[in-house]
Amino acid sequence: MNKEELYMEDNINDENEEYVLTEWACLYLTLLDYGIDASHIPGKVGEHIVEDFMEMMEKAGYMRKGE
Repeated sequence: MNKEELYMEDNINDENEEYVLTEWACLYLTLLDYGIDASHIPGKVGEHIVEDFMEMMEKAGYMRKGE
């Protein structure tokens, strides 16, 4: 399944279905959507970017912290 197929409504089987992604996966896919190659970001810098990104996504109401 390619990236475009992941977003197609036909692939949603259950509206109550939940997906769990790593924090890096959320950021990486967002950057890819904007055409930004993040493969060159070093580990420590990436950690700080991910922390900031996740904090802003939570504040905006797009995601919540899991238990």
